[in-house]
Amino acid sequence: ASLVYYKDGENATISVLRIGDYLAFRTNGKVEATTLRTDMINQLTLAHAPLLLVPQPRRAMVIGLGAGITAGGVVRHGIAATDIVELEPANLELRLESWGTPAELSLLIVPPIFGGVG
Repeated sequence: ASLVYYKDGENATISVLRIGDYLAFRTNGKVEATTLRTDMINQLTLAHAPLLLVPQPRRAMVIGLGAGITAGGVVRHGIAATDIVELEPANLELRLESWGTPAELSLLIVPPIFGGVG
């Protein structure tokens, strides 16, 4: 395993490990997300399932940015306003392009998408 990212934040330690062919996003050592297919399906389902149940959703909120996969899935629905609430500033500092997952994550870098920190 090799360490891709590491940051001691105010509330948590954020890290990304490369383990063989996949990446693992960790908070305080606990794996929160990986690039394994089963994990990606789970994270994207958390974004898509609720939005498919609401006709013409106008707003969405994702609590916890994590690796950004669920938030990236929400953004792909073209909702007018998506708020992402992240309690750990170190997680916002994580350079999402180093996570190496789908291109929709670049949308998370656009400031109007973020609802705030704390």
